[in-house]
Amino acid sequence: LLLLLLPVAAWSENARLNLHDLAARYGFPSPVQGRSNITLSSGCSTLTFEMNSRKLLFNGLLIWMNDPLSGSGASWSVDRSDAMRIVDPLLRPDRTLVATGTPLVVIDPGHGGTDTGAAGRRVNEKNVVLDIALRAATALKAAGVAVRLTREQDAALTLDERTALARTLGASLFLSIHMNSADNSAASGLETYVMTAPGFASTAGSNGDTGSEPGNRFDWASTLLADRVHRSVLAQTGAADRGIKRARFEVLAQAPCPAVLVECGFLSNAYEESMISLDHYRELVAGAIADGVIAYLGGANSRP
Repeated sequence: LLLLLLPVAAWSENARLNLHDLAARYGFPSPVQGRSNITLSSGCSTLTFEMNSRKLLFNGLLIWMNDPLSGSGASWSVDRSDAMRIVDPLLRPDRTLVATGTPLVVIDPGHGGTDTGAAGRRVNEKNVVLDIALRAATALKAAGVAVRLTREQDAALTLDERTALARTLGASLFLSIHMNSADNSAASGLETYVMTAPGFASTAGSNGDTGSEPGNRFDWASTLLADRVHRSVLAQTGAADRGIKRARFEVLAQAPCPAVLVECGFLSNAYEESMISLDHYRELVAGAIADGVIAYLGGANSRP
């Protein structure tokens, strides 16, 4: 495995961590409370927590926590799991990851074969994501990164086969690429998913399953991978930021390494479908995904 998780500093056994204590731990000034949010800000990083909400802005990027910020007055707090699995790796990436060998990135174009995925008026998901995956692989290979795809043509694969291949290959990172769809044709923007922490509901609700999965072993690193990839795609495409979200998708739950699932836009949105239909835009998305991966790998290798 390329990237190992390093031990984080000891945490209080309390279920929640007061924002004043969180600020002190990372050298922030005292939290600044607004009408609907609380901000921790230093010269390098800014975290803005929305009150009674799971929404966190980290340096302007939307991240959905596992549990809402809760409290009142000077007693607002975050769940300890969010402090450990989200805040700590984002603020101290050099203490979370360390390079141990040559990376192998496995890219998973969603769907395939008789499973077309989301369907737009012009294109369908299985073909679009395969093209993006192939282009991202080319960009990564040009940067000297070893890459394998779960499929390189229009072939059907089960979810188990996708993660099993990553496991067999000894993947360092796993990226599943998808397109979104919604009943509301106005829905638009970029979503990137990571695993939900044990004991919590996924961002869009819960099917009753809140248990731990193998993929939870990599929550710290997956947070960083999602930040780098999501931030890169937003910056290069100008897409709306729907956030880094949490779900127990099978390919995330069973991933043998840090893993993210990227929803590159909505085929149900006429404008976004028209954009993703263009070769140059798919090239832009693919290059941005590759740049995010390279930034993540570079962060691990930069540790003294």
